[in-house]
Amino acid sequence: MADFHGVFPYLVSPIDASGKIREAVLARLCDDLIRQGVHGLTPLGSTGEFAYLNAEQRTAVVRTTIEAAQKRVPVVAGVVSTSTADAVAQARAYERLGADGILAILEAYFPLGDAGVEAYFRGVADAVEIPIVIYTNPQFQRSDLTLEVIARPRIRVSPTSRMPPPIPGGYSQSSIAAARASRCFQPPRIFRPR
Repeated sequence: MADFHGVFPYLVSPIDASGKIREAVLARLCDDLIRQGVHGLTPLGSTGEFAYLNAEQRTAVVRTTIEAAQKRVPVVAGVVSTSTADAVAQARAYERLGADGILAILEAYFPLGDAGVEAYFRGVADAVEIPIVIYTNPQFQRSDLTLEVIARPRIRVSPTSRMPPPIPGGYSQSSIAAARASRCFQPPRIFRPR
């Protein structure tokens, strides 16, 4: 399994006027970030315009990032959908392309309860053999990963799953008290380039 630690910036998705991904620009960005000491890359994260890209564009972004990284750092590809089945299809496709992990993001049009939110993340986790990072941003989503779900030791994965436990990760919260209560808050650490 890839070494997940340190800084994993969310990448922008450069697009030309016709809607084509500017792969050379993205590859250069990845190379520049790696040379500056980042520990991994996250295409299709919060700044990756994922909500506005079609499947072909998203695949081009992930493929280009994986090729540019050349295994120098891990690539954690963002997956987002209002449908668990679509999120699973994306995760499997990015795993086949060579992603080292999945950044699972829930995008719900209608509010979901804890069971629905957990089922979405569990569905993605069970579909792939690479680690997933769970991401939520309650300011921009109609459903949230509640503190009760976050506080569980891990999202339950079926006993037949061969993947390692999910990595609880991104939790964007405007209240530092809520972030601390979520057990996701850690004091700042300095990561130095190797």
